[in-house]
Amino acid sequence: MQPSWDRVAFGRVIEALRCRAASLLWHLVVVQADLLSHLAAFKDYFLMSRGELFHAFLVEARG
Repeated sequence: MQPSWDRVAFGRVIEALRCRAASLLWHLVVVQADLLSHLAAFKDYFLMSRGELFHAFLVEARG
């Protein structure tokens, strides 16, 4: 005879573990690693929102 287990209880345990892992990952990436400042730096660099990179490129291209 196979041991039986409660699928609902198992689902609750898995969901609790998923929530805990997501919370820890959020804190590590967003809070400790300061994700928002890194995303802002990517935006400034790749989208040239501050203009210095594009200006330096034009100066070098003309020079």
